[in-house]
Amino acid sequence: CQPAISCQFLKSTGTVRVSMLTFKEKLAHNLVPEWEEHYVNYSELKHHVKQIQRRASFLAMSSGDYTESNEPERARLIKTSKPTHFEEEFLDECEKVERWYCTQLEEFHKQFALLQDQYAQARTSQAPLVPPTTDLDDAPVESDAFTLERDSIKQSLVELYKLLRLLQNFALLNYTALRKVLKKHKKKCGARFEKAHRSLNDSLHDYAFSHALPVKESILHLEHYFTATFHDNDRVLALAELDDWKDSTLNWQNVYTGLKMGMCMVLATWLLWDDVALVAFYICELDPHATQDFAHVFDDASHLSMLYLINFIVYVQVENHVLWVVLFVVSSVYSWLWDVVMDWGLGRPQNHFLGDGHMYSRRWVYYAAMAVDFVLCFSWTLALIPPTDEYSVVVGVLLYLQPVTMFMEPIRRSMWSCFAMENEHLRNTLGFRKERFIPLHFERKPHKKATDKRDDSQYAVKVVALAVVVVALSASAIFLGN
Repeated sequence: CQPAISCQFLKSTGTVRVSMLTFKEKLAHNLVPEWEEHYVNYSELKHHVKQIQRRASFLAMSSGDYTESNEPERARLIKTSKPTHFEEEFLDECEKVERWYCTQLEEFHKQFALLQDQYAQARTSQAPLVPPTTDLDDAPVESDAFTLERDSIKQSLVELYKLLRLLQNFALLNYTALRKVLKKHKKKCGARFEKAHRSLNDSLHDYAFSHALPVKESILHLEHYFTATFHDNDRVLALAELDDWKDSTLNWQNVYTGLKMGMCMVLATWLLWDDVALVAFYICELDPHATQDFAHVFDDASHLSMLYLINFIVYVQVENHVLWVVLFVVSSVYSWLWDVVMDWGLGRPQNHFLGDGHMYSRRWVYYAAMAVDFVLCFSWTLALIPPTDEYSVVVGVLLYLQPVTMFMEPIRRSMWSCFAMENEHLRNTLGFRKERFIPLHFERKPHKKATDKRDDSQYAVKVVALAVVVVALSASAIFLGN
């Protein structure tokens, strides 16, 4: 589940207002509907904290100047939300989450043990029945009944794995909610309730759901069993099958919508490209009112220097070519270092010139990406090779590669976006996330209907028609221009 962000562009000031979902809204979006009654009542606990704050503030105020008009409000606040009542409610919510967590975990353990026994019995009963068909076969041929039983158990294990992951999210989400309530309690109620806050914090961490270690161990145990039993210890294939909730089918409606949005963006750029204020706003992200991050200074300096360089080349005749080549080299090295260190979070000597964390299992991918990015940053050097009549294989190949350089920058940018997204996901570099933990969002696969298939085919036809129209218009523009 990615954090939702809504943006509003204010024409008068030329600013963007970014609003993020509150934790209460995230909690509502990520809870399991069937388990809704077992989640923490986050709003009620926050209400109790506010009542304690109001009660303490009013009592402190009433200890000074006293007026009769304060008496009704004072009587109402004294009766509501005493600190002991909040502590009781907090512990009751913890007990509610703990009971459901332990009950579900015990039930899932029983299901896992039952599935293991069923598979062992099925394997034992079918093994001697069907011998190898030839001498070359080392393993017996599985019977149809055993294959059906095996597939059924595999599917049950996949569903159980999904439930265990949901239970892990249930535990972590409730723990995050309770921790946030305690932080609000400490912040709003002050040092007067410091002892109660420490007691509640210690009690929270005594519950099993606060660290969710048993469910993590169960998930790892199931992954190990599934990998060894069904995939000959190939963990990548096993996890790919366990993560079967990811729908890999192509949705043509999304493709069609994306094409239309792309066309609208191109047309909007065509209309607004000469608006200096708008272009400067989107090129330069530095806004001292919004952020004081020093990195924006260097990032915007590179953008502005690039614009200055382009205008200088267009309007000034260059005489000292060596100086320009040196400046281009410095700019390319600067761009490469910025990509690797700032945008990708790599190049840390203490981590073997990688980051402190990574999502791709093979580390050579990162080293290869840094090397490829370095080469693509210097792809412009092919344009420095002058045409010559002397035949040379190397020079000939390089001259043939010159037209390809125009495609290299989009390739570099595509690769850059993958690692930049990974860096943001792992390290929250832009600060859009308030919590490091984001619960997974599980989607149930909807049943495909005949109407859905017809809609997909219609959108596919529309996509093909749009592609044909764009290609035809492009070809006509080229031929008519010549």
